[in-house]
Amino acid sequence: MTSKVRDGQRYAQLTKIAPTVMAGTTGYPWKQNFATHADALGRIPEAKRAVAAYEAHAKRVTTALGGPAKAGALRTDIVRFVEGADTRIYGCQSYIGTVLADIGTGPTDVVSGAKDGLMTEVSPEQINKADADAVFYAPYGSPEKSKEARVTGGGLWKNMRAVTGGRSFRVDDRLWIQGIGYTAADKILAEVRQRLVKK
Repeated sequence: MTSKVRDGQRYAQLTKIAPTVMAGTTGYPWKQNFATHADALGRIPEAKRAVAAYEAHAKRVTTALGGPAKAGALRTDIVRFVEGADTRIYGCQSYIGTVLADIGTGPTDVVSGAKDGLMTEVSPEQINKADADAVFYAPYGSPEKSKEARVTGGGLWKNMRAVTGGRSFRVDDRLWIQGIGYTAADKILAEVRQRLVKK
């Protein structure tokens, strides 16, 4: 199991090793990819149970946030500090964007207009574009090389309403951005509830 984006050029080689199933890409179509993999493995009933459990969990988080209307009024952004690149604010057609959409939190304007719905890239001088009711952020690379330390230590970041309101949360990049599956998504839901729901 892989994708054409990652291994398309090696398809012939891989088929000589074992039966090979390739999805088109990773990220946004992760739910469709999961269904494709389940079908290829003959595990459709198990897959349906996993999906149903996830969807039920998402509904519980929405309820905990005060219901669909209150969740929809909560604007959230996902920021990723990337070594060797500009900072990314993820849009609705990204893996993490779909997870937040499943609980109904609303995207901000900066990601609603993201190219291909995937992400908007900003320089350190534009980081205030990421402001929202809540901001989750993750570094890919060291805090220094990814510019995380520089940006989060600066005035623009410190004055964002998510930061001054105590709703900026550092999260694990391997889970939130690279997880790309129901197991990771389920853990993200639990973390969102833990961080955003008042005790």
